[in-house]
Amino acid sequence: MPAKPGVESYEYVDCLILYRGELLMRPWNCEHHVFDDEQHDDFFCDWPAVQAYRSLSGEEAAARAAIAAATPTDTKPAGEGDAS
Repeated sequence: MPAKPGVESYEYVDCLILYRGELLMRPWNCEHHVFDDEQHDDFFCDWPAVQAYRSLSGEEAAARAAIAAATPTDTKPAGEGDAS
């Protein structure tokens, strides 16, 4: 489980989680020991439901890039498949 930073009485730790084969950014609720939704206000899942996690201590931009790279898209980059 992610460690509580110990700065505030009620804290979250932003994490990159693998949940049902999907990479997601979700906050770990240090008080209730669960992952919350993106808005930090509703339960998302319990610890055992997560296949893997990584604490993001300041690495949000890198995590967003990793999620984008791992997410398949149905669109082709501009210029691909164009008849010239």
